[in-house]
This record gives sequence, C-alpha cells and structure tokens, in this order.
Amino acid sequence: MYLYLYLYLYLYLYLYLYLYLYLYLYLFYYYLGFLFFRKSIKRIGHDSKGL
Repeated sequence: MYLYLYLYLYLYLYLYLYLYLYLYLYLFYYYLGFLFFRKSIKRIGHDSKGL
C-alpha cells in the first residue's frame, strides 16, 4: 500500500517538473519573440522616419 503511494507521489512530482519545464521554455521563447518583434517595430519606425 505505501509503495503505491510513493509511486503516485513520484509520478505527480515528475509531472509537475515537466509542466514547469515546458512552461519556462514557453515563456522564454515568448520573451525572445517579443524582443525580436519590438526590434522589428523599432526598425520599421526608423524606416518610416527616414522616408
């Protein structure tokens, strides 16, 4: 009985760890995309000013 409880606990811990890893990776890529997007917007703004 206790063995099954420990197994369930380990499974839940691994699931939470994987979820957090995916969440951090998603946020990291989202942040990178946001920085790239902001740079492109700034570049477009400068181009319009130049014209």
